[in-house]
Amino acid sequence: KKKRTRMEGKNTHTTTPIVTGTSVLGLKFKDGVMLACDTQACYGRMTRYKNFSRIAKISDNTAIASSGDMSDFQQIVKSLTEKRIQDETREDLTSYLTPSDYCSYLSTLSYYWRMKVNPLLNSTLFAGFQENKPFLGMVDPYGTKLENNFFATGMSMYFCNVLLTEKWRADMTKQEAKELLESCLRVLFYRDCLATDKIQICTVTTEGVNIEEPYTISSDWDLSFFKKWTTEH
Repeated sequence: KKKRTRMEGKNTHTTTPIVTGTSVLGLKFKDGVMLACDTQACYGRMTRYKNFSRIAKISDNTAIASSGDMSDFQQIVKSLTEKRIQDETREDLTSYLTPSDYCSYLSTLSYYWRMKVNPLLNSTLFAGFQENKPFLGMVDPYGTKLENNFFATGMSMYFCNVLLTEKWRADMTKQEAKELLESCLRVLFYRDCLATDKIQICTVTTEGVNIEEPYTISSDWDLSFFKKWTTEH
């Protein structure tokens, strides 16, 4: 007689992501925090959505960007938004939750669903301002919460960490931060088969959250490396 396994009869669809998004990047600069990613969501290795925004505003001082399962990303946005609404309802339309609080809350949720063997398969970056200081945090599918001056998820961990380590400075201007993130996303467009050249950037400062409209970055394929059919010459 066949032995019944522990997971039989249970809904496990999120353990095998269908529509996914690739890398997201974030860094602190002199006046705030910046997030960046492309707008492509893929079905396996094929493009499913070309204009999928993977950045979301959670509150007046908090924004997130996520790589991984896009259905789980939508669930994360829903859960964090509900948390904000609960906070505002209890506190007479005044929200006391900080970006770090939202990051901790998702860390708890991710750990909970991981222990239920139905994880949120996302690496999510949190950008915000609290106590007049920029905040940048990350939560992985295991529920691990990290804080740093810059983060790279997905394939960007392998292609862009060196660029960020060498060129990041605490006193970077907004324009310098944007150019650095664009250069990282350009490398990903060259090297990551799931990346595209249409990107979106979000900036969080003392003035609030500003999610820019998507735009296309420049790229140069007129290089001898790309023209050679082999590496013999």
